[in-house]
Amino acid sequence: LLWRNPRVVFFKEEPLSEFDSGFGPRGAQGVPLTPGRSIAVDPESIPYGTPVWLASVGPQISLQRLVLAQDTGTAIRGAVRADYFAGWGSAAGELAGRLKQPLQMWVLWPKP
Repeated sequence: LLWRNPRVVFFKEEPLSEFDSGFGPRGAQGVPLTPGRSIAVDPESIPYGTPVWLASVGPQISLQRLVLAQDTGTAIRGAVRADYFAGWGSAAGELAGRLKQPLQMWVLWPKP
């Protein structure tokens, strides 16, 4: 299946404590994703945990906000590519399915 579609996603089923069940799914960084504040990136370009300012105006949503790079995906390659975590539920799924628009990103690096 992977040879036919490189965007196949695998999920890991994990038992959650009552406390953990109140948070979002864990991203590749190993921490729960926050709706509207987590993005998936290419970790070779932007390390996990890096704060990123997003600016995107499009037909689906207007964004100007600080987010954290906390996840990745097979289709995300390069420095100016991110997938926005809209959350869970039908409204978030509907938005995520339609969301493809121009994006500007500013990665906030610490000064050496």
